[in-house]
Amino acid sequence: MLRVHVDERGAVRKTLLVSSSGSAALDGAAARALVAARFVPYREAGAAIPVTTLMPMNVKASAQCRGVSPLDC
Repeated sequence: MLRVHVDERGAVRKTLLVSSSGSAALDGAAARALVAARFVPYREAGAAIPVTTLMPMNVKASAQCRGVSPLDC
């Protein structure tokens, strides 16, 4: 689970690990994937505003990736 701060343009500005998968490599990969993500900006009364939300992430290494860095798979 990651806490994600998204700015008014939909860009991720900060992530914080809330609960771990048990693997530092997978946790890091999930955080890096979100930093590259773009979101539709949240709007209130027609104006885009920054928002912080919780983002559940499901990560699972595939059998073909056994013994390979999660970033290389």
